[in-house]
Amino acid sequence: MAEKALKELLQAPANKLCADCGERNPRFASVTFGVFLCNRCFGVHRGMGTHISRTRSVNLDRWTDEQLQAMQRGGNAAAALLWEATLPPGERASPEADDWTREKFIRAKYEKKVWCAAGPPHPQGGRGQQQGP
Repeated sequence: MAEKALKELLQAPANKLCADCGERNPRFASVTFGVFLCNRCFGVHRGMGTHISRTRSVNLDRWTDEQLQAMQRGGNAAAALLWEATLPPGERASPEADDWTREKFIRAKYEKKVWCAAGPPHPQGGRGQQQGP
């Protein structure tokens, strides 16, 4: 059941691209942030530790109902509104970015919250407007 739901979530236009670099066909996720990731960005998230970003493979891992619900509440489009609210054009990591540039961008985005929207605490971390009920 989780596999079918994840495949449906991956059909949303924003979820067809990595939330951090824009690489096509992401196959990993950060449940903490509710985003879909490419293999290279997944590696950075994993390296940050589970206290910052809990990651899963879309195809290989078993998903709990709670993890699936976190992804259904999130998604790349909603996450971009929160985590990239003030990101200047051209500062986003690209699919071709080297490992250092990619890691620097991801850590600035999620750990330092450099471009995060102002507002009340978000249920998945950081600041920003809470989405939905």
